[in-house]
This record gives sequence, C-alpha cells and structure tokens, in this order.
Amino acid sequence: MATSTSTPCDVCAGQSISKQAVKWCPECEEAYCSECIKHHGIAKATKDHSVIAVENYLKLPPFVLETKHHCSKHGSRFQNYCRSHETPCCKRCIDTDHKKCSDLPPLDDVIYDAKSSVAFVDIEERLHSLKKFFSELIKEKEGNLNEIKLQRETIEKQIRKMRIEINQRLDILEKEVMHKLSNQENHHQRNIEKISKQMKVQSSRIEDLLENMEPIKQYASNLQTFLTTKEIDRELYKTEREVEVLCKDDSLNRYGMSFIKDDKLGNLIGGLKSFGKISNTCQQTEIVYAKSKVKQAQIVAVPCKNFENMNLVLQKKVVVPRPGNNGYGLVRGCVVLQNKNVLFSYWNGNNGCLSLLDEHGSEIFVLKADKLGFEPDHIAVIDDKTIAITTDDSSKSIVIFNFETQKISKVIETEHEHLSGISCFENTLIYSCGTEGLEMRSLDTGNVCPLKFGSYAPDEYVTVFKSKIYSTDSLSDTVTCYDMEGKIHWRWQNQDEIRKMRGVAVDNKSNVCVAGVDSGRIAIISPDGKHFKSFKPEGIEEPRTIFFDRRTNTFLLCDENEDAGIFSVS
Repeated sequence: MATSTSTPCDVCAGQSISKQAVKWCPECEEAYCSECIKHHGIAKATKDHSVIAVENYLKLPPFVLETKHHCSKHGSRFQNYCRSHETPCCKRCIDTDHKKCSDLPPLDDVIYDAKSSVAFVDIEERLHSLKKFFSELIKEKEGNLNEIKLQRETIEKQIRKMRIEINQRLDILEKEVMHKLSNQENHHQRNIEKISKQMKVQSSRIEDLLENMEPIKQYASNLQTFLTTKEIDRELYKTEREVEVLCKDDSLNRYGMSFIKDDKLGNLIGGLKSFGKISNTCQQTEIVYAKSKVKQAQIVAVPCKNFENMNLVLQKKVVVPRPGNNGYGLVRGCVVLQNKNVLFSYWNGNNGCLSLLDEHGSEIFVLKADKLGFEPDHIAVIDDKTIAITTDDSSKSIVIFNFETQKISKVIETEHEHLSGISCFENTLIYSCGTEGLEMRSLDTGNVCPLKFGSYAPDEYVTVFKSKIYSTDSLSDTVTCYDMEGKIHWRWQNQDEIRKMRGVAVDNKSNVCVAGVDSGRIAIISPDGKHFKSFKPEGIEEPRTIFFDRRTNTFLLCDENEDAGIFSVS
C-alpha cells in the first residue's frame, strides 16, 4: 500500500529496481511506474482495471486506504455481496461462511454507480447538514462569548454609575445635614450668649450692691440706711421677679446636640449585602439541525393499529386515601413508582396530601399539607427515590421530595404563580406556567429555558416521550403534540367524546391517552393524531389523571375524587 509521496513501483521493487510509481490500481492493490503501467493496461487480466494517479490515491483518507479488494481470510478477490451480513465475499467465503445465505448478488452489480447511489448522496447531504450545523453553532457560540463580554462591560458601567449616584446622593445628604448642624449650633449659640449677657449685667449690678452694703452698714446714718434699704429692696425684688420668669420659660436650660441616623441609612449599611444580583438567562439556540431527507424518503410508513379492535380492560381497582376532613378536593396527580408502589397527590386548597400505597393497594403513608409544608399539586417521577411536585397557586415553587425519607430534598423557586402539569425526562423538568407557557429546567445545571409554547391554559397537563411534548388545554378541550423546538406535529379535539380535558399519558407505541372529566370518558389517539377510540372506563366516573407504566404496559387512571384503577389495552 502506498503510504508516502515517494511511492516506489511494486513490480520494479520485486525485481530490486527502484522506480517512482505514477499510477495505482485499486483492484491489484499495487503501484506502477510509467513502464509497468503500459503492460498492466495491455494484459488480458488487468486491461479493464481502472487506475488512478498516485498523488490522487494518496489523497484518500486512511480508513479508505485500508479497504481491500481481496479477502483477507482467503486471499481471493471479492466476487459477491451478502445482503444479510452486509459484507463482500470471495468464492471460498460463500462455500464456508454463507452456505445458508440466499441473497448473494455479484459484487459488481451492487457497487455499480455507488458514488451516485441514494446512500452516498444521503451521507454527503447529512455531512453537509452537520458541517453547516456545527459551523453555525460555533459561530453562534463565538457571538455568544462576545455578547457575554459586552454584557459584563455594560453591567460594570451600571455598577460604577450606581456607585457614583450613591456617592453623589450621600454627598448631598451630608451637605444638608451639615448645614442643619451649623444652623442649629448658631441658634443655640445666639440664645446662650443672649442669656449669658443678661446674667452678666444682673450679676454686675448685684455685686455692686453687695459691695455697697458694708459701707452703708458702717458709715451711713439711720435715715440713709432706712431709705437706701427700701430702694435696694425694690431693685432686688425686680431682679428676683426677672429670674423667676427666666426659670419658668426654660431660658436657663442647658442645650446640647446629638446625631440620630435615619433607620433607612442603617438598613443600607447593615442590611445591604450587595449592589445587586447578576441574573442569568437561557434562550434556545436559533440554530436548528436540518437532517437530510434523502434517506428518510425511502422509509415506508407503518400502518396504524386497528383502533376499532382495541379494548380497555380493568385489571385492578384502587381506592385513593384522602385527608381526614374529606372536604372538597381533587386528585391532581398519580404515578407508579419503580418499586410498583402507587403515589397520589390530593389537592383541596389548604389541606391536601400525598398518599402512597403498595402494589396491593395497602396504605403506606398519608402525609397532609401541614406536615409536608406545602400544598401538593401535580407530580412527576425523577428516579427510584424522588419525585417533583408543583405546589398550589400561592406558591412559586417546585418541591423535590424523597418519598423514602418523607422529606423535602430541595425547593426550586420559579418566577411563576400558576404552576401545574409537570413531567421529567433525562433529568430535566418540563412544567406548565399557566398563561406564560411551558418552561424547561435542568436538574443537573439549574439552567432554565422558557419554551414559548404550550396551551397557556390553567391546570395544563403535560408529558414527554421520545423528544415529543404533549400538553392538554382544558379551555378548548385539545391535546397538542410538539417537538422540542415548539413545532406542532398535530392537534386533536373531539368535544363529543372528551370534554373538560385534563390528564395525558403516552404508551410505548406513542399512542396518546387523554381524560375528559365532564364527558366521563378517555380517548386513545394514534401517534399521528389521525385515529382514535374512546372508552368509558369501568368504575371511573370523572377521569382526570393518567399515568402509563412502561414496564407493565398498563395505565393508572384516577377520577377527581377517590376512585382509581389499573387498566390494560388489548
């Protein structure tokens, strides 16, 4: 086999002659120089062989170069092709390994025009589709990186701007309070200085009178002393009256100042943990993989099962335990667990419950809402120990609940108040947000993607099977089949048979089962949405919730109150 750009002629090499090869014969699997190729083109056994230039041969990928035209086991040339084993055969292969094989056409007939065959064209188309997909996806991701960088720069500017605005606002507030402080100081200073000045005048007058008392006592005549005493007494009386007035009008009080900070400022300093939160968003990529339809066009449609001969058979009745008050309520969800136990969610607005029964219908537990810490609504199985539960309208959360330990494993907060139907596939939750459509959340990464489709109806039920999403609309009594991009594959409605549509489940053959509460019937719809048959399930008056057990090929069907049953379809 030629493996380098310096390829020797195989014929000359066998004669210990070194010559550069110019042609390669795939059938002989040998390289030829310009002289030897002439003999190759004349010889009777090889004159019909197609040869290629060595430089072109070397352009082939290694896995093609390793493909032989001769049987590695017997050393003979391949002559036939076994369609059963999808392998070329030599004559000895047919005699030894393919004795019982009947479809063994000549290899030349099979490989004729292989490069323009549907299979080859299909591969080329698929390769181009994947190349385009990856190229556009890489370009999108590079653009996404630039977007993230620009968003980071924008957020940094917003944070700095907010910091400047906070500083400016604090500067203004500081200036205002400093101005008030200075004014208050000046006000107190003027009042104190005014009183102090008055006191100094009065004190000076009293001191003068006091100094005059001793000379009067020693040297004044009795008449002088008598008359002077009267005059001093009048002046003292006047001064004492002025002092009494000052004492009564608080003029002699001591003044002081202190700072009382605004409680909001205290909360800003003590309660503020960060400038803000960085909100992460997740949007579906706009790049869609468009798979080639060349080969798909050859697929023959499989006829639908004859729905007219289909029967719904009750296997076992089940009674759903409810809270002790037995007030108004609804069974919103039902599932069969991997250990064959059956779990129901019973909702009544304030004291619903989760009820777990074993496979024989015996009660294992009934956990009321006050013990659970939440009002259970719709449920979905995650694994052999945990379920996901949407909670009532007043809450915005999804509870991950371990039914073995009977404890909450995790609470997922959402932005939606009207959560209802929920389904789990590949560790990803898809749930209804009421009038805001469906939402998808990864349990591994926590990433959330609004799907921007769904029924947008209250109490929407949803299930997922084989990359298809099925949701019910109780307002229009329709069930819709979507792909993961939101494309509608079909939509079914028949209000003569199904009214007040609620629960939905899909069996292993992609048949879709929906429940009609008011009509008291269920309908099983073909995978293409074109055929259906409705049933009046035995013992179920108002069918609401449905769950399909893929291990036993049975439906768990429950009405709005406490009657449930396990049904098979025959």
